[in-house]
Amino acid sequence: MKKLILATTAIAAFTGGFTHAEDNNPNTPLTFNGYAETYYSYDFNKPINHTKPPFI
Repeated sequence: MKKLILATTAIAAFTGGFTHAEDNNPNTPLTFNGYAETYYSYDFNKPINHTKPPFI
């Protein structure tokens, strides 16, 4: 079991340096990021006063 752990650790240590991500996109001075989250709730009971419990 020790040999397996040692071999796995050695392989991971030696192959870690060979993995490189290639960046094809040039660096641009302007970036735009955004996030939006929406939801819609409908009460099928259609109460007369149009109120819902606060936990819904």
